[in-house]
Amino acid sequence: MERGHTQYRYDDCGRLAMKRETRPGFRPKETYFDWDVQDRLVRVSLPDGARWRYRYDAFGRRVSKVREGQVPSAHAVARVAYRWDGDQLIGQQQYYADGSTAREVQWVYEPGSFRPLAQVEALGDSTQLHYIVTDLTGTARELCSEEGEVRWRGEQGLWGAHREERRPIPLRRYLGDAANEEVYCELRYQGQLYDAETGLYYNRHRYYDAESGQYLSPDPIGLAGGIRPQGYVTNPLEWIDPLGLTPKEGAKSRDILKKARDGNYAISSEQRQKIIDSIDNPKLKSMFSELYRPGANVPDGGTAASILHTKNTGQLIGGSDHINKGESYLGALKNLASDSGKYKNEVLSGSDRSLANYMIDDLRGALGHL
Repeated sequence: MERGHTQYRYDDCGRLAMKRETRPGFRPKETYFDWDVQDRLVRVSLPDGARWRYRYDAFGRRVSKVREGQVPSAHAVARVAYRWDGDQLIGQQQYYADGSTAREVQWVYEPGSFRPLAQVEALGDSTQLHYIVTDLTGTARELCSEEGEVRWRGEQGLWGAHREERRPIPLRRYLGDAANEEVYCELRYQGQLYDAETGLYYNRHRYYDAESGQYLSPDPIGLAGGIRPQGYVTNPLEWIDPLGLTPKEGAKSRDILKKARDGNYAISSEQRQKIIDSIDNPKLKSMFSELYRPGANVPDGGTAASILHTKNTGQLIGGSDHINKGESYLGALKNLASDSGKYKNEVLSGSDRSLANYMIDDLRGALGHL
């Protein structure tokens, strides 16, 4: 199999065995992958001669990775140990070749999910807390200090490479020597951890290659995980696969709107656009665009919230009470969501129908309809 300047060779079990990169004017780079009988990646041999061995516990969770053979220096990371809470990776500890601790990190998640909330990092005798800002699907986008300063920023392409920006952080004890200290986050899509040596994302039961947008091995649960054995989710804007087994809805559009309403803030332009991009039905896409505005002075920026604001305070939003607009769109949404209404031949996906029903309930509540 070939993609651009990269060739892929798979074994009889459908697992990636060799990756060969060829660039004009450069020697080919070959990476080899070894697997055990349980389809777990156990060793990677890199083009520079380095070899990394991966070890797993009885539950199939990776508990360590070790660099085999010589290391560049005594202060190169040669071993990493991992800590788990069920299927949730909660921490890692990196060790230098001389055995001393290089870096220790712990992650805190939303209860019952793989969406990260905070990163706690031990640096020598000090501990640093950074809050994790996530995007629509729970992917880590920023690390913010306790003072609210952004120390790291990352952006994950839909199926491509990851870009990041690191900023030096001052050490309280040695302010003048802080230029080399940087904070960063290895978390990617929910349930994924970045491996710097290979560029792969460890995804609990499998490894994800961001360059190809594919897993290195077939789905362990076969067709129960979907008709694309090595494929990631079809829509990374709305779906996640935290275990590397079965795609599931991650950030539901209605949940984003409800969270904004409960939190008394309007959705951002980015959130609004991502919701629009996730809507399949053109009519629903148009209705949502008209009913929700970013940065408005009402919770979630919606027409229903504007109606409620006027009812509660007597103040108009944008010079209108929005009642007529709400009535009109409520009727249109009910027709769209009905199997026997005006748009009965329209097809709504599960996520579209969920969003449409939320918008209907939202307008009904604001207008006082039963």
